[in-house]
Amino acid sequence: MNFIGQKCVHCGNVFDEKDSVVVCPDCGSPHHRDCYKELGRCANESLHAEKFRWKREEEKKEEKESVCRICGTSNIPGGKFCSECGSPLEYSFESENTDQSSSEDRIRRILEDMPKYVGFDPEEDLGGATVKEVSDFVGPNTMYYLPLFKRMKDFGAKFSFNISCLFFPSLYFANRKMWGWAIIVTIVSLILGIPTALLYFAESDGIPETLLLFIQQHSVFLEKADAVTSTLDFFLNILLCFIGNRLYYKYVMRSVKKIKSRNDGFTKQRIAQLGGVKPVNMIIITFIKLGIAFLFGMVATAIPGMFAMLEDFSAAMFF
Repeated sequence: MNFIGQKCVHCGNVFDEKDSVVVCPDCGSPHHRDCYKELGRCANESLHAEKFRWKREEEKKEEKESVCRICGTSNIPGGKFCSECGSPLEYSFESENTDQSSSEDRIRRILEDMPKYVGFDPEEDLGGATVKEVSDFVGPNTMYYLPLFKRMKDFGAKFSFNISCLFFPSLYFANRKMWGWAIIVTIVSLILGIPTALLYFAESDGIPETLLLFIQQHSVFLEKADAVTSTLDFFLNILLCFIGNRLYYKYVMRSVKKIKSRNDGFTKQRIAQLGGVKPVNMIIITFIKLGIAFLFGMVATAIPGMFAMLEDFSAAMFF
C-alpha cells in the first residue's frame, strides 16, 4: 500500500517516497521503521482492544460528524460517547443500506448501551452519596431519579411531580421500602376516611343496630365531616405528589450514609440489596391497611360514643 502523503502515527511526520514504512498487523497503523523500533510496539496499541482500524487522511475527511440522537450535539468523527450528555454515538449514524438489524434489535442495543449514570461523573456527590452509590441503591428508574436528585442537590429543588404519589402514595412508599411514610400515610388516609366509611356502612346489611342508630342520629354531622375529610385527603395526595420525590431523595441519602457507616461490608451488592424496589411490599401494606380498617371498625362498633365526642370537637373547630 502506498503511504506517501500519510502521517506516521508516532512522530506525525508525512511519509515520502524515501521512507521505510512498518505497518501494524493488528490495526494497520503506519510508522517510520525507526519510530517503530524506538517504541517497540504499535503507537495505537492501547486502542486494539476497541477494534481500532487506522484510516487514511482522505477517509477521515469523508467521515460525517457524529450527532447525538439524545441531545443533538455534534461530536468529532470517531467518538464513542457524546461530549455533552455522555450517550453512546456508535448508533448515531447508521446507514439504511448497511443496517440490516430489526427495529427490535436496534432498540435493545440502544438501551443496553445507554450510560448507566446518564452522563454524570460516577464519583460526583449528590448530597452524601455519589452518583454511583445512588444508582446502585435506586435500581429501577435510575435515569429518572439521577437528574432529579442532581437538581435537588445543586439548586435545592423541593418540588417535582410524582404521579404514583398522587393516586397511590402508600403503595409507592412501600414499594420503595419507605415503611415509615407508608404507615403514616396509611393511617392518616384511613382516619380521614372514617366519615365516608360510616355513611357507606349505613346503607349495607348486617351493620350492628347500635351503630346504625348512631349514624342515623348524626347523619348531618357525618355528611359535613365527609366533605371536610374528603377535601383534606385530596389535598394530602396533591401535597405528596409534589414532595414525594423529595422525600425519596432524603431517604436515599440517609440510607446510603447509614450503610457506609456500618462495619458489615460496604459493597455494591449490599447497597442494591437494601435499596431498589420490592413489589411484594405493596401487597403487605394493602393487608396492613385492611387490618387497620378492621380495627377501626371494631372500635366504632364497640364504642359509638366516641363519635359524639368527635362531633362536639369538630363542631367547635370547623362549624
